[in-house]
Amino acid sequence: MATSSKLVKKIILTAILLATPSLAASVSSPTAPVPAARFATGASYDYFGGYLHKPRVAGVRVDDLPFKMNGLNAFFTYAPATSINIGVDLGMRNVSLPQGDFEFNGKMGIAAGSHLKLSTPYFGDVMGIIAICRGLWFYSEDRNDRNAYYSGMDFTGAGGLSFHIKNIGYVSLGAKYFEIVGENSNEGNNRKWSNDATLGGFVSFDFFPQTNMKNQIPFISLEFGFFPNDKPFYGGSPAIRNASFGVTIGAITHPLYGNSDRNWRP
Repeated sequence: MATSSKLVKKIILTAILLATPSLAASVSSPTAPVPAARFATGASYDYFGGYLHKPRVAGVRVDDLPFKMNGLNAFFTYAPATSINIGVDLGMRNVSLPQGDFEFNGKMGIAAGSHLKLSTPYFGDVMGIIAICRGLWFYSEDRNDRNAYYSGMDFTGAGGLSFHIKNIGYVSLGAKYFEIVGENSNEGNNRKWSNDATLGGFVSFDFFPQTNMKNQIPFISLEFGFFPNDKPFYGGSPAIRNASFGVTIGAITHPLYGNSDRNWRP
């Protein structure tokens, strides 16, 4: 009966997590999989910057628009199985475009999302394959004009290899897709906008310091992403169009139930 009750609670929790619409470009929370029957929680800062897609205004193409996004996030990740991690992200996001007629200085606004992480077993406890996807809704209002805002969704997908460095942590690297589908509203004028360099790469480091904590295993994650120009020799544009950075501090609990991997340490 107890086992059945636990299974029902797990199914309900999984449904709640998947129903919530991840934060920003970062995929580290941590990038390495959380072992079965455990929670991971923590806070992160992430940055994404570069250039917006060249839109047309009144039929005239606008030059590259530099922009940046900053996020402060809290996350919760649950592992119904070591190969599956699901979670929610709650936080704040701002957007800035420091250029001419399109200048926008956004305040921190609400952001909410979720993530799903899949992984294989680590072959020989050395290398595994990971895949991560995230989705985020965000809203950022101009500091100087309450009627102006940027709002939309961003989507992140990443996949690659993760290497276990015993007694230290994990190094992961691979390909990364990041796309913003957003809208700017200013004095009744609505414009669609997005980043034009969506496919790039990432590298992340999950460091697990050795501590005497009995109920939790703390970790620190760093992640760097880069998105090269789709047409590197076109118009003298920079070779790297967009870049991302994230830092996360968090902790993984001991198993909430069962005895599987109870003595797990990175």
